Amino acid sequence: MLEGIQEGDIIYVTDLTRITRSTKDLFELIDNIRSKKANLISLKDTWLDL
Repeated sequence: MLEGIQEGDIIYVTDLTRITRSTKDLFELIDNIRSKKANLISLKDTWLDL
């Protein structure tokens, strides 16, 4: 899925535990999404919305 991310895309997840299991993986995922100028929105973890 991440290979197909394009600028302006919005990725919605219900809960961060559905996409990553560790803090390290989460930060790598965030860096990857930011580098592609896309957004990540978690319905449960609203503090993360990028």
